[in-house]
Amino acid sequence: MPRPKRLPDEDVLDLAREVILAKGTGVSTVEIAAHVGLSQPTLFQRFGDKETLLRRALAPDPISPDAIIGPSQEPEQLGTGPHIDALSGRLFDVMVAVLERTQLAAAGGLLGREARDRAHAEGGADALVPALAAHLGQLNDLRMERDQATETLLFLVHGAAAMALAAPSCDRNPIRDRLTVSARFALVDNRAE
Repeated sequence: MPRPKRLPDEDVLDLAREVILAKGTGVSTVEIAAHVGLSQPTLFQRFGDKETLLRRALAPDPISPDAIIGPSQEPEQLGTGPHIDALSGRLFDVMVAVLERTQLAAAGGLLGREARDRAHAEGGADALVPALAAHLGQLNDLRMERDQATETLLFLVHGAAAMALAAPSCDRNPIRDRLTVSARFALVDNRAE
């Protein structure tokens, strides 16, 4: 009977992701095993080969539209501007994490177009757009109709996330802050604030 796993696979993948994000997909399995606290043979026994380990470690976490769309506090209580600020900030955080992993996986030859599109759909990103549009449709002070507001917000978030990843050593908070200001300016009718 095999020994029980002391460290669940998800914890191993989280630790492996740390070293892969820091050193790239060229990191050795010896380095990954040392960082995780397992032997290299145990790592191979649990995940098969390096490519499978990298793919699983870099797979984006499923996106929960409900978690992104936000707090139980209603926009009417918070005000549309601050609500958009918080929403765009949460979208930015998720997008940076997803793009960071996807970029690294693609650069390492681990993620082709079909696999990326499948991961996008299975990860919940496809469900996010209609949920976001429905949510924005409930806000009263938008400058534009909800589908245009959704596209505008996602465009701003993608751009800010790409900018944050283009300069990996910089502090991302100013980029996130600029995004929230831009999103509010683009989406909210300031006369209603």
